[in-house]
Amino acid sequence: MRLPGLNLPQQDDGLGRFNSEEEFKTYLSQGSEALSGLGSFGVFSGGSLRNFAAQDLMLAPSAGMGVTGTEASTFAAQPQRVSDTNVQVIGVDEPDIVKTDGNTIYFSSTNYFYDTPLPVEPFIMEDNFITEDRVTSELIPPTPGTYQGPQTKVLKAFPPSELEVTQSINEYGNLLLTDSHLVVFDSNQAGISGYKLGAFDEGPDWEYSPDSNTQMVAARLYNNEIYMVMQTYVYSYSGCPMKVFETGLTVPCTDIWRPNTVVPVDTTFTIVKINPSSGSIIDSVSFVGSSGQSVVYMSQSDIFATYTYYQDLVQFMFGFLNDSGRDIVSPLVLSKIDSLRGLDISNRAKQVELEIIMDQYYSSLPQDEQVRLRNEFANRAQDYLKEHGRDLEQTGIARIAANSLDVAATGSVPGTPLNQFALDEYNENLRIATTVTASGFGNAQSVNDVYVLDAGLNKIGEVLDLGVTERVYSVRFIEDKGYLVTFRQIDPFYVLDLSNPRAPKMAGELKIPGFSSYLHPISKNLILGVGQENQNVKLSLFDVSNPGSPTEVSKYLLDEYWTEVASNHHAFLYDPRHSAFFLPAGQSGYVFSVSDNTLALERVVSDISAQRALYLDDYMYILGDTKVVVVNELDWQDVNSLTLR
Repeated sequence: MRLPGLNLPQQDDGLGRFNSEEEFKTYLSQGSEALSGLGSFGVFSGGSLRNFAAQDLMLAPSAGMGVTGTEASTFAAQPQRVSDTNVQVIGVDEPDIVKTDGNTIYFSSTNYFYDTPLPVEPFIMEDNFITEDRVTSELIPPTPGTYQGPQTKVLKAFPPSELEVTQSINEYGNLLLTDSHLVVFDSNQAGISGYKLGAFDEGPDWEYSPDSNTQMVAARLYNNEIYMVMQTYVYSYSGCPMKVFETGLTVPCTDIWRPNTVVPVDTTFTIVKINPSSGSIIDSVSFVGSSGQSVVYMSQSDIFATYTYYQDLVQFMFGFLNDSGRDIVSPLVLSKIDSLRGLDISNRAKQVELEIIMDQYYSSLPQDEQVRLRNEFANRAQDYLKEHGRDLEQTGIARIAANSLDVAATGSVPGTPLNQFALDEYNENLRIATTVTASGFGNAQSVNDVYVLDAGLNKIGEVLDLGVTERVYSVRFIEDKGYLVTFRQIDPFYVLDLSNPRAPKMAGELKIPGFSSYLHPISKNLILGVGQENQNVKLSLFDVSNPGSPTEVSKYLLDEYWTEVASNHHAFLYDPRHSAFFLPAGQSGYVFSVSDNTLALERVVSDISAQRALYLDDYMYILGDTKVVVVNELDWQDVNSLTLR
């Protein structure tokens, strides 16, 4: 499929397309050498792309930050409030294991069972041994049980008194729900299937199976079009065209984008736009990348793809020694490194040669001088990194128009973003939070930064040096404010004033024990943090009404070690009408209310392998692998329940 022609800026951190298959293979060869030489330094990364979805802003429309549910049309037995999946951008849906239209719940459960259970009653040994006839007749069932694997359950949901399983689909995984189809992204990467609503018994209406070297790593639903991110592993000998699906999409080499600077490569990522009603492919765009660290974020207008790369370490070492180390190496060593910079060999080979040069130099010195110089080197490198570390570790960014899949702009910032909600587009500006570790050079001291880029991805503002020696654990951008948590031993919670994009600043800071790995806005002035303290799940309620002096107004520790919310925001539900939220932890589901700046535990549904919750009108449905429990949000009492098999 031919991609749109573009006029990209010709700069080292820009993007271009391959001119031929030969150029594609040469780039792969150089990129794979860089990959093996630099470890996890990457481009478009599968690791982070698997978390393509970012956290959403669940507030009333008047606050300008999003809503938690949709209003259903009015007719008998139809709820007036229907919750949506917890997403980042309103109108841009994200796949999850639960979807609902108000009348029906689609729940992809990993539960399985046997119709005929294995015997559990104890047996008595006869003559100190088990006879063969007893083994066959008593200990082993005469006929094997009927195995039911994980399925997607279709539940009649409303009214709650009529809760029941009406159908099952023998596929499970993350789901997207459109007006006409339920789309199942198979959890075993076997394929993507579109089922016509009301015709599940007929099987999928359309489906795609990834090629043997390809897997689906992310998806979005926007304006009734599905955007999928496919990852195809490539090798130096890989040819073209590249197969994405077994049938339906191949990509010529000349349609694949790559950074103009050679970066580590072992993968090509393809964004595919699909019509969910027909299953037809509308368009696609492809990039080279790596299976290391990277992020994709999608707003209502753009897709932002990042790729992290490192400056040539030989070049960086020469700069360091030429600037700060002329008295700790000989002129001959400096001359050798200068010559090494210009050799037409791979970065990996240059690094090997650099190590040989330095080892030979140190070995030529007396032992006392070796020890002195190694200490001098380490200390001076620390000072040099404080000033130049941001030059070593860079993240390139491509802005892709969602409507046309045109590459509209490219740019770069120092450091590496944590994940997709470290990016946010507001008033045509991109805000991005990064951590700079410069880990490829000495014992670097990490720092955390926030940058503001314009529509052309030019840097127009920055806040530097947040949480020195720490790293970013969570980020949330809300209109002209930013909230950031870093962590090493304590949890600094930062409030950023982004009202002037050309002069952003850190407005306030709060240091408390533990950390928050997920931040969710409860109201304009209240931010909820979900994280950990002393091996317990921790909930923190932050009052940010005074940005210069944020406070932790309420805290609650659960007797649980882990919650899925820490790594998957879809597991969180907030209901603004009742100021209540749900999170799974351990095997149970917990419901809290927020009132008078205080967190209160309202209800626990235990031992159901709780996964998700949703609300229909004033009823909260808590879904577990083994059971669905419906509670009345007016008094938190049970209304109905359904055992799942």
